[in-house]
Amino acid sequence: MSNSLTATEEEMLEPCMEALDELTDALSEFSDTVIAHALRAHLGALLSVLVESEAWTSDEALAFVTSLEEDVVR
Repeated sequence: MSNSLTATEEEMLEPCMEALDELTDALSEFSDTVIAHALRAHLGALLSVLVESEAWTSDEALAFVTSLEEDVVR
């Protein structure tokens, strides 16, 4: 398996990001820090499910996190 997106998933990415934007707008009562920690917990759980279900390997999950880290420090 791979953590890269298929063409169909690529097409679904923007609408998904827009839905997440709407969701975070609905969480305006919470600070950005609280939202970041909640998203971190959910992302960790999601990555664990992907690895446990063998949709991703541990190495793919770690590569995803490394890529996220690189996005943050830019």
